[in-house]
Amino acid sequence: MTIEYLKKAEKTAATGEDDTRRIVADMPGAIEAGGEERARAYARDLDGWNGDIVMSDAEIEAAIAQVPEQARRDIEFSRARVKSFAEAQLASMQEFDTGVSPGLVCG
Repeated sequence: MTIEYLKKAEKTAATGEDDTRRIVADMPGAIEAGGEERARAYARDLDGWNGDIVMSDAEIEAAIAQVPEQARRDIEFSRARVKSFAEAQLASMQEFDTGVSPGLVCG
């Protein structure tokens, strides 16, 4: 008897998530060990990118010029809010230490 599928699951954003987690978890160590060549291999294998890794100032400016003005304003607005929150959060923190058991101090 052959199997007949009445309904078949479509790929979702979570499809392959375990593979993605493994690849991402391995990346820092692999790049540390393999340097720029390993980073280039990831760019090629994962993104299909074979171009330059480092952009010149002119290339950066040209890329920025392609971003619509409203998107630039939105990005700057978000950046300013995140920065403001992070600065306030940092200012609220203070260093401390406490003895959690005899001879063991955490801080």
